Amino acid sequence: MVESDAIDIDITSALAERAYEYTFASLDEILDLLGMVVEPYNSLNATLSSDLRRSAQEEMQFFRNLLQQRLGALMVETGLNSPNLSLAA
Repeated sequence: MVESDAIDIDITSALAERAYEYTFASLDEILDLLGMVVEPYNSLNATLSSDLRRSAQEEMQFFRNLLQQRLGALMVETGLNSPNLSLAA
């Protein structure tokens, strides 16, 4: 196994384990966590190795997906995804 493959597996398994931690996280908490990854990434992107860049991108995607899932769940809970509901004015 190549070292970058080992890193990918470690990142993937670490994020999968963390998903459970954030099951009941608020939207604000998820947004804060996403910001904590995005801000340094934007500042340091050019200086990161390809492995670290990929790791940061996977972590950002993880929090984006988590945010999307949370928003989807809220829409279901509040009935905002109802086919009878129109957001048009």
